[in-house]
Amino acid sequence: MRVLGVQCVRPLSALDSPKEAVRRFTPSWFTVVMSTGIVGQVIGTFPYDAPGKLQAGWAFWWLSLVLFCIFLAMLIGRFVFFWKEALLLFSQPFQAMFLGAVTMAFATIINGFPTFLIHYWDHDAVMEAAVVLWWIQAALALACTLLLPFFMFTLHRFELEKMSALWLLPILPCVVASGSGGIIARNASVGTAVYVMHMSYLLWGIGIPLCLMIMTIYLRRLMVHSIPPKELVVSSFLPVGPMGMGAVALLNLGAAAMRLYPPPATADVAASGLIVSVTGVVVAFIMWGTGVWWLTVAVCSVCASCRQMTFNIGWWGFVFPLGVFTSAANELWRRLPDLQSMRVVTAVLSCCTIALWAFVFLNTLIQGWNGSLFYAPCLANRPKGDEPPQASGPGLESFPDSLNYCAKEGAAPSSSSDGEDGRQQQQQEEEEDVEAQQGKPQGEQPPEKQAGGAAADGLQRRVNGHAGDAL
Repeated sequence: MRVLGVQCVRPLSALDSPKEAVRRFTPSWFTVVMSTGIVGQVIGTFPYDAPGKLQAGWAFWWLSLVLFCIFLAMLIGRFVFFWKEALLLFSQPFQAMFLGAVTMAFATIINGFPTFLIHYWDHDAVMEAAVVLWWIQAALALACTLLLPFFMFTLHRFELEKMSALWLLPILPCVVASGSGGIIARNASVGTAVYVMHMSYLLWGIGIPLCLMIMTIYLRRLMVHSIPPKELVVSSFLPVGPMGMGAVALLNLGAAAMRLYPPPATADVAASGLIVSVTGVVVAFIMWGTGVWWLTVAVCSVCASCRQMTFNIGWWGFVFPLGVFTSAANELWRRLPDLQSMRVVTAVLSCCTIALWAFVFLNTLIQGWNGSLFYAPCLANRPKGDEPPQASGPGLESFPDSLNYCAKEGAAPSSSSDGEDGRQQQQQEEEEDVEAQQGKPQGEQPPEKQAGGAAADGLQRRVNGHAGDAL
């Protein structure tokens, strides 16, 4: 269709029907909400006076809220109407890890309550709603961090060479929840803020040490096996996230401690919130400095692979880590106003984050309009009517059949590829022995088998080409 001489593309033209968008929807889309929400906070708290910055941040928050509702409806729709295929999500370790993005996207929505809503609606009512939503988000974050790694341990076998920073995704929700708790504790009533602050420190204690452990393993992977492949090189930015968000959490929780436990004139300073606040600033500065190193590594890794990279939904992995890193710099400047250099750094990082969001959002809008971004690795080249085997129940016993079916379709997890290759090689050798006994030349295959092999090769090339959509 042409409008004013311009060729217009029909919505979702790359899909057979609009239902395919729901069928192929993956949790990685929630990174759009995370990134949009953090950009709204970056704009609303820009370190220099700018006309309309609060209103612009407010608009971004509403956009993230609308996107969150749409994506949540699509995710629920996939599990309701295509539940057999939705279970195959757990056969892709990278895709399953993105379930943590749902809770982190929810956290960015909650952050908008004390940041924006209190300026327009009743303060007490807004904060009461924010506290209730935060406790729900904290419970979801705990469930994600405690249970999702266990599922990954039991359903998949991982290798160091195939590791990526995506391993951080199931752990990050606790860190993000602690950051949100710090923002809420600074604005909620004293009786409520005490419990939120203590729980936030607990979540920080769960998330940050685990992130540091995973980042240590990831550093070894970089030293031994070089940077990730081009499909996963965007994940190099993920280690910046826990460093930035962990610093933001400590700074906000320290400010909340000062508010809840002010130093009395005659009491020991150690008994007040002052020592907690000062310690938080010191540790936050150290974490932000560590984030500088990881950001440098990520930028260099992307520059080394930029010519081979193609756009996919994983590119949103650029925005959120950089956004929380910028928020950490902003909080450091506000706690240490004499550091004017940190104010300048915050402004530069804010502009980079906004520009990067605009670039990725524009590409997402274009390719999402025609439907080419809706890709589920386990459904590659599989007809719509070709359903996985019937599961005996909704529990863990239903997963093996789905995993075996996914492996048969050529989208099995890469971590188990060595065992699959060995079994296929053994089966091929047995077939060659039978052919030799029957007098057939070894290595000669029937035409239909050759055609099947060509189709399998084509499927493998397609899966590899879309490997970046695991992000």
